[in-house]
Amino acid sequence: MMSTTSPGRVARPFRPRLEHSRFLTERHFGAFDGVRAIAAAMVVLFHFGGAATAPINGWLGVHLFFVLSGFLITTLLLREEARRARVSLVEFWIRRLFRIVPAYAVVLAIALVFVARLGPADYSSLPYYLSFSVEWAPPGPGLGAYYGHAWTIGIEQKFYLIWPVMAFVAVPVAFRRPAWRLGVITGLGFATIWFPGVLVHYLVIGFGCAIAVLMNSRRGFAVVRPLTTPVGGAAALSALIVVQIVARSAADSLGSEVPVVLAYGACAALAIPGFVVPSGFVTAVLSAAPLRWIGARSYSLYLIQTVAAVTVGQVIRPAHIGWGGALVALAASLLAADLIYRYVEQPMIRVGKRLVGRHRERSERDRGLTSEPGGGAVSEIG
Repeated sequence: MMSTTSPGRVARPFRPRLEHSRFLTERHFGAFDGVRAIAAAMVVLFHFGGAATAPINGWLGVHLFFVLSGFLITTLLLREEARRARVSLVEFWIRRLFRIVPAYAVVLAIALVFVARLGPADYSSLPYYLSFSVEWAPPGPGLGAYYGHAWTIGIEQKFYLIWPVMAFVAVPVAFRRPAWRLGVITGLGFATIWFPGVLVHYLVIGFGCAIAVLMNSRRGFAVVRPLTTPVGGAAALSALIVVQIVARSAADSLGSEVPVVLAYGACAALAIPGFVVPSGFVTAVLSAAPLRWIGARSYSLYLIQTVAAVTVGQVIRPAHIGWGGALVALAASLLAADLIYRYVEQPMIRVGKRLVGRHRERSERDRGLTSEPGGGAVSEIG
């Protein structure tokens, strides 16, 4: 049988759908909002669905957030470095502060009210929540009942105190190459062998950082480019789904969740090139308006979930948990998240951008330079 593909042409299923030059100009990856929406929904359903929703292994949703976060933050930093020949840690941390802390603080205050009114009135763990070190808080009543899931925010905050310094500032400019940055992540991987329970979550963020380093480099992009083909993207996504399905049974068989978390994080990172292609069935589905709406509010949704669910429980007193109760909790969480998104997240992000703009103007003026038009555009990556 003769081939229907012209000589020198690659069959459509194996044809890359994204060029490096196009990737470097993309400022928003719409499919990521859909991934965030799915991740947040998985976590809420896992927390409030009991045995009925356990098979979806929603506990892995936080690691989807970790991988996306690592990719996006590192891409932002790499593009800032490419445009300005430097990275401003002050501007980066201002953006992080005004992006993360306001909503976190508001929900923490609400959780404290719940502790006072519904009990148990134990505030001994409050210093851990104020210092973003919830994972070290001793188990017990109090805030953990309403805000214990905030440990993930502390993981990210600490990672982004260290990663930008190690990858973009700690070594001379001549050494700030992909090899150095990938080496930092590799070092984290070796450290995880010795301290798996402590470092595994940081390494999962590192997987997202590694994909960003590769994709923002011409040579690195060539390595992962096959994952932008329909076949490559489908294979990576299929692997992610398979690990999602077998996660609990695999963890039980292995006697540890660490290998499963690492496998899931690696598969999520390998799926990213397929998520960032500008066209395709998966991109179209994940970029659907309802998913993008939820995804934009996913941070507040994650934070407020327990408070919202407890509020619903106080009002309607559900007889049992299951899919019905979990979906009610998800709906209530979405309503509360929308309010936080509109009246806390977005206004404070705008304040942060204004402060970054002022700092940049002063910095460029002191260096005798003129601020470039649209200098803050890189912060719009998402």
